[in-house]
Amino acid sequence: LTRHLRERGAMRVGIFSGNAIPDEGTLLARVRQAPEMTGADLSAEVATKEAYVVPAIGTKKFTVAAID
Repeated sequence: LTRHLRERGAMRVGIFSGNAIPDEGTLLARVRQAPEMTGADLSAEVATKEAYVVPAIGTKKFTVAAID
């Protein structure tokens, strides 16, 4: 995914699961209705002013690493 985005740039996308909307045309229409990514400053929308830690709840089940 990272390589694809680096080569082709950001794009509109939809991730759907189950049978909530079984019609492929309806799913595609929803994606096409989303604003274009060109010029979007998404990091400003999701960045936090300070780092924070979300404490664990329950027992550890997995170890996950996200690397870019």
